[in-house]
Amino acid sequence: MEKFQQLTVTYSSTNAKSETMEFTKKIQGKIAESQDWEEIEANPNRLKLEGEVAIFKFNYLKEPNATLTLTHGPAGKLEVPHISPIKNGDIGVAGFNTVLLKFKSDILDPIIGSLDKKPDIMVKNFPAGFETTLPSEVVKALKAYHALVNRGEHHPVDEQKWRHFIITAHLHNAKLFRNDLKTILIQEFEWGEDRAAELSSHYEFGRDLLKQYDEYR
Repeated sequence: MEKFQQLTVTYSSTNAKSETMEFTKKIQGKIAESQDWEEIEANPNRLKLEGEVAIFKFNYLKEPNATLTLTHGPAGKLEVPHISPIKNGDIGVAGFNTVLLKFKSDILDPIIGSLDKKPDIMVKNFPAGFETTLPSEVVKALKAYHALVNRGEHHPVDEQKWRHFIITAHLHNAKLFRNDLKTILIQEFEWGEDRAAELSSHYEFGRDLLKQYDEYR
């Protein structure tokens, strides 16, 4: 069974943040030159804020016609947390991976090939069972939290994102328990054990509260 793939681009030097900013500008330039891609949304000013995440969105204009979301985190790391159909529907695992790999081959690889100082680029499968055992909307909500949350200084917006994930899991009756979520956060997303335990505890409380609320309505 084909699995969702994950793409990351990282610089490991002390100037990682500024180097990734320059790399992102090159991506935008390459997109502008392409007939198969177009930029539909960008917020580069957020790159100037400490602890923030810049979000860029690019349309792939060939089949399966999808929007790719690229995030630039505060540590100088680029990730692709979402690829969704431009119109209503579902591009599925194959469509997701097709667009992801076209982004790599059309846009990233030519840029990296022209650089003297190259970043690390990695494409890997999400672990088996992660997407297949949870509803797709729950998977998307969890990936969105992981990609956009500030792992450093706590921010109220982060709580809203986590609550959105909890509510989504409840609405879709996700069979995801506290210890399973903790394992996913640690092994799949490389969160620290203490923070993963804290989040999974909040998750369990939220699911229990929402369940009780439904019973009393």
